[in-house]
Amino acid sequence: LSNLKELKENSVLELNRYENISKLQGNKIKYLISRLEKQVSENYKLIDSIDKKLGFNLDKSLFQIYKDEKSQVEKQIKNSSISDLQKRQMLLTFQIKHFETINKKLQKLKALPLGWPLINKTRITSPYGFRRDPINKKRKFHYGIDMSGNITKKIVSTGDGSVIFAGSKGGYGLTIIIMHSDNYKSGYSHLSKIFVKTGDKLEKGDIIGLMGSTGRSTGVHLHYEIMKRNRKINPKKFLEAI
Repeated sequence: LSNLKELKENSVLELNRYENISKLQGNKIKYLISRLEKQVSENYKLIDSIDKKLGFNLDKSLFQIYKDEKSQVEKQIKNSSISDLQKRQMLLTFQIKHFETINKKLQKLKALPLGWPLINKTRITSPYGFRRDPINKKRKFHYGIDMSGNITKKIVSTGDGSVIFAGSKGGYGLTIIIMHSDNYKSGYSHLSKIFVKTGDKLEKGDIIGLMGSTGRSTGVHLHYEIMKRNRKINPKKFLEAI
């Protein structure tokens, strides 16, 4: 009888220990779910905002798709007979899946020419479109955006990519051209110095040169271009996307 009593007491202690461990695991998983849910929601909203600014109109936003899927999973879990710990593990798996999806989407956006080609924003002195040529005063189409600054102003890559040109390019002066994903290219002209060479692999934000006034130029500035399948397009929405 004493052995049976001792076995019963040990069983109760072991059960309490298991319940405490399960409770700790459950609380830890609940905390992770909360953190991931916040990160996932904020980043889906960020991606939706960038897509909207770039003109990528979707029937339903990524954040809304995520919310709909989350609602379905929660309904499925609610009607399930599994333990609370297992329910939380299912929610955690769901959030991890979306977190990984977001990382892939953010990496793809990182390989597009988004944001300003300068460490700090500056003033646009000449937008994309028709203008009066600053040298011959004739009406001419301007295929990029000019930004003010001085010869100490650092120029950065606006996205991950590879340098396909780095050198003197006629009236463009010292120029760098970077190939990004989805057939996008970015061009940086009238530089005073170039810090990269053809073939270099770059990450978004890498310093590639200094602003200058080389080539056909009336003063220190950066002439910035974006090309899609070799056609020059207005960089404005790309500058303002992030």
